[in-house]
Amino acid sequence: MCNLGESILKEGFEQGLEQGLEQGLKQGIEQGEIKSAIEHTEKIMKNCDVDVNKALDILELPENIKEVVIKELNKSS
Repeated sequence: MCNLGESILKEGFEQGLEQGLEQGLKQGIEQGEIKSAIEHTEKIMKNCDVDVNKALDILELPENIKEVVIKELNKSS
C-alpha cells in the first residue's frame, strides 16, 4: 500500500516537473521574441525615420505582439 502511494506521488511529481519545464521554456521563447521585436522596431524607427506604427507594419508582426511592443516602448519613453 505504501509503495502504491509513493509511486503515484513520484509519477505526479515527474509530470508536474515536466509541465513546468515546458511552460518555462515557452515563456522564455516568447519573452525573447518580444525583446527582439522591440529592438527591431526601435532600429527601424531610427534608421528609416518612421513612427512606431509604420515600423511595426514593416515588420509584419502579429497584433498581439504589436500591442506588447507599443506598451513597452511607451514605458521607456
